[in-house]
Amino acid sequence: MAWTWGPEQTESFKKIREMPATAPLLAWGPEQTESFKKIREMPATAPLLAYFDPSRPTVVEADSSSYGIGGCLLQEFDDGLKPIAYCSRTLTNAEQKYAQIEKECLASVWACKRFDRYLMGLDSFTLLTDHKPLVPLINSKDLSETPIRCQRMLIRLMRYKPKAEYRPGLTMVTSDTLSRCPTSISSRTLEVEQNLQNDIQFHVDVIMSTWPITDEKLKEIKAKTQEDPILKTAFEYTTSGWPMYKEDVKLAARELYGVRNELKVKAKTQEDPILKTAFEYTTSGWPMYKEDVKLAARELYGFRNELSVVDGLLLRGDCIIIPYKMRKEILNRIHDGHPGISKSRERAKQAVWWPGISKDIQQMVTGCRHCLEKSPTQQKEPLMTSELPDRPFQKVQLTYVS
Repeated sequence: MAWTWGPEQTESFKKIREMPATAPLLAWGPEQTESFKKIREMPATAPLLAYFDPSRPTVVEADSSSYGIGGCLLQEFDDGLKPIAYCSRTLTNAEQKYAQIEKECLASVWACKRFDRYLMGLDSFTLLTDHKPLVPLINSKDLSETPIRCQRMLIRLMRYKPKAEYRPGLTMVTSDTLSRCPTSISSRTLEVEQNLQNDIQFHVDVIMSTWPITDEKLKEIKAKTQEDPILKTAFEYTTSGWPMYKEDVKLAARELYGVRNELKVKAKTQEDPILKTAFEYTTSGWPMYKEDVKLAARELYGFRNELSVVDGLLLRGDCIIIPYKMRKEILNRIHDGHPGISKSRERAKQAVWWPGISKDIQQMVTGCRHCLEKSPTQQKEPLMTSELPDRPFQKVQLTYVS
């Protein structure tokens, strides 16, 4: 368990510490026995909660583990910080798949919401977190530059006036312990998730009861797929490659044209060694130091606080990170219509990103043969000779040099 020494524990340990080191057993007496009993009981003795005083400095601790979140409300008294209230809960199945920065953000926002009756109306309070990248997100960073999930959470935090500060995890014992030993999910949350699971299970049961997947039925489905004009055409396009423009797609498969890229990006992301490693780090947590990151993902280490996973796609902010094998295809789509470098970059910024995309776009545009042929050229005017004067000082010319 996690436990730190305080003034009371230090005083109780004094009698044992003062025993001579040469013969400690001979010096052991009733005072040492009493001190040992007190020390043994202290970790299991709950501290008394203090009364909340709005005039005192207020601190909120929040932390997240892989399966739970916890928080603690404290206030500063003459003899140090004292607890006012505690909270913790288990993460839902969906929340456990969040990126680490999203879990930490969720812990901070949820703790503030649980302590709403204390925090609402305060001029300011300190919000402690052991996740350093979260501090600028709460204090100063533009909301539009944060990951999508964090945006929604931080909007809920706007009703309060927190000042986020970083503290090492070793000093945040209380919230860390609560996150590792969380209480069960509230009945309302369980009810919502259970209803969702029931609906999904009902839908699956209906399908399974209608289409029992035996070997014979699987062969029948494959045969029917080849007979279906839409699925057959989409199957061929998926294996051989979809046309760039929807107009070039056969009419039978045009209704599936819109989801082709999403499916392809998901598949290529898991094939790309860099994005696959970054995908795993984003869902499980990035190492603290760059030297501990696998070489394949080090180029994304500087952007780790902006990465998130949504529906199987790796995102930086709200832009999809494109796997290496698809970048040439995406560059062609960005440069469709042959816009210049600036407009191509603006178009890319709205939807896609990868390390070095700005340089790749510049090389793409400057090396485009069509753009070079059609670009306007400004020919230099030929030199013109001036008339020779008939006498000295017939023409006087001046120039100005700054």
